[in-house]
Amino acid sequence: FFHHAGGSQAALVEVLEALGRPIYVEEVRDTPGAVALVKSRVGIPWHTDHHRAESIVWLCLKQADEGGETLLLDGHVALDLLSREHREALGRIELFEHSVFRGDGSRHPMIVRASDGRVRLYYSLWLADELNEGPEREAYLAFGEALGCVEPHRVRLTPGAILAIDNTRMLHARTEIRGVNPRHLRRYWLAAR
Repeated sequence: FFHHAGGSQAALVEVLEALGRPIYVEEVRDTPGAVALVKSRVGIPWHTDHHRAESIVWLCLKQADEGGETLLLDGHVALDLLSREHREALGRIELFEHSVFRGDGSRHPMIVRASDGRVRLYYSLWLADELNEGPEREAYLAFGEALGCVEPHRVRLTPGAILAIDNTRMLHARTEIRGVNPRHLRRYWLAAR
């Protein structure tokens, strides 16, 4: 991940150009009573975003009075804490996928080994909707426990700050947003060029 505390428009353009091409841009504002997690004020547990987003870049436009910290955790460190059997079982799990882009399927594998040998992780606790008893469920629960054993990075974004992560490796979460003033981020999903 990369955190630049005092970014400028030129710095944002440089980061975006270095990481890929934007495939989706969204204004992320918390709204009292919102149903969608990303627009709510509740804390959001560990997850990655859509599997087509290889990188995510956030530009902070406004920070909440309290809370709204971004938490980051290296998913590969958590995977390394698991047995070989658990890692293999995770490779057989397909999670629900929100349809955002034309051609999106309804499911996506939790772990994909890319042609270059790199392990790509896709994870959200709330997207495991059909895990019955068995080795896959056991492995999924073990991965959740392993996440609790990895020390997260805490980032409180300030206006103008830029945060970029590898969405195929780093999991992110958010603390509850409190206070009167809302938080406003601009989120860029990027694919490799």
